[in-house]
Amino acid sequence: MEDGDYIDEDIWRAWAANTSARLEAATRENNVVAFARLNELGPAEWWLEGVRVASEQRGQGIGRALLAHMIDLFSESGFGCSGSQPAARTRS
Repeated sequence: MEDGDYIDEDIWRAWAANTSARLEAATRENNVVAFARLNELGPAEWWLEGVRVASEQRGQGIGRALLAHMIDLFSESGFGCSGSQPAARTRS
């Protein structure tokens, strides 16, 4: 989404092909404006990563809604623990 981000097209394609993870995207006018990945690392262990919102779409609640959706997906798994690593705020 942003120049210099580690999530390039190759990583995106690998994430999309991984069937043990959930890659969710929010779109507007057929363009991806936000995404996040919930990855199953093992039995009862999940990792939330790659949460991104396009800079021009920030401040509209898209990220908040996406995170709530990802938490719901995790809750549907019925068990386990989830983790994530806080990222530095990107300036645009």
